[in-house]
Amino acid sequence: MNDVINSKVSIDGEDKEIIISEQLVREVLEFPDDENSPTGFPERMVKGCMLRIGYSGPLNKANYLKACFMKPYMFFIHSVIHVLSHRKGGYDAMKDHQMCMVTALVLNKKYNFSRIVFHYMKDNITFGSKSWVYPRFGWLNLYPRLFGMASNVQFDPSHNICCVYDEKLPKMVVFKEILEFMKRLPIQKALTDQHKAFKSHITHFWKNAVYDDMNDVINSKVSIDGEDKEIIINEQLVREVSEFADDENSPTGFPERMVKGCMLRMGYSGPLNKANYLKACFMKPYKFFIHLVIHTLSHRKGGYDVMKDYQMCMVTALVLNKKYNFSTIVFHYMKDNITSRSKSWVYPRFVQMMLDNAYLNLVKDEQNDLMVLHHMDNETMIRLSMYTKNWRNRRRLSSLNTSKMISMRIQIWLII
Repeated sequence: MNDVINSKVSIDGEDKEIIISEQLVREVLEFPDDENSPTGFPERMVKGCMLRIGYSGPLNKANYLKACFMKPYMFFIHSVIHVLSHRKGGYDAMKDHQMCMVTALVLNKKYNFSRIVFHYMKDNITFGSKSWVYPRFGWLNLYPRLFGMASNVQFDPSHNICCVYDEKLPKMVVFKEILEFMKRLPIQKALTDQHKAFKSHITHFWKNAVYDDMNDVINSKVSIDGEDKEIIINEQLVREVSEFADDENSPTGFPERMVKGCMLRMGYSGPLNKANYLKACFMKPYKFFIHLVIHTLSHRKGGYDVMKDYQMCMVTALVLNKKYNFSTIVFHYMKDNITSRSKSWVYPRFVQMMLDNAYLNLVKDEQNDLMVLHHMDNETMIRLSMYTKNWRNRRRLSSLNTSKMISMRIQIWLII
């Protein structure tokens, strides 16, 4: 029904969920295809291409032998078979889909490499005996993208990053029509302030962080000239320093009908009865916006292709211009990080903001101690623009369409 692969990856002895879709394969491996790219060509075209690259074997066979091609083409075909094939043997013959890959590359035609790779990943699951197909694509590309570069994930440079609105970036033109809306969002500091974080300060903070359940605060230490100074973090400090436009009475959730209705109006094409929504199932401009929310405000250090329930509520609040308690969510996951079995460096940018707010004279060594965050850039734009569904012929939704959008108590926004 959902056409995804669900599995687990172990991090510090704890199983974490991983969801792999065709679109994830496409984005991470940077195949230059889309969902409409073909997975086959006319037989005459394929055989004609094989003849033009010097094939000297029989043409009426299902498989073509690598040895029957001229030497330079043998090198090329060898690469295709070994790099992209799902097979763990039989490297001397090309199957039909491999001949189509070669044809596409030689004739510079679109081909759905992503679908072929994902198909054989699925086939490996339903086959009688599972094997470790595409190990390099899995462990070197997909899993690090979702969970960081090692099993013991302390810090992911794609977590708590910043958005950029630089219209000079070549690929930003693809998302230009949504930038006006993005610049109006009421949480600009949290989204765009490239506040520098420093490893020694973030490490020291989380190492010494203790949650005081009675007072609902986080007590920790910050090192100044070798001396530990106390720092107390509460929800209100998160609110003030990050400049979230909320208050203690702002909600942290919305009715399911409102959230799902908003997702539909933003062009969501995936199944509605799932707890998590795939970023890939939104139209391109919305995909840029959702990417921003997930990477900037999420507590997660992976799984960036999926929206959790609270992230869908964040998106709904920003689109419908409604109050939402971003501060409560951020503080909640800071507390959760302390009480979990393994502390990690969550929200390094926000934490550094709060440390600098409390102590102005912190030593900062940008040469040796700076935490490098992978803020959005042109490469991000390229990945996001690789796939999309076309805009539907309708006005954009609510505050995406106008700066004069007023939050409505009743749900007539569904027809706006």
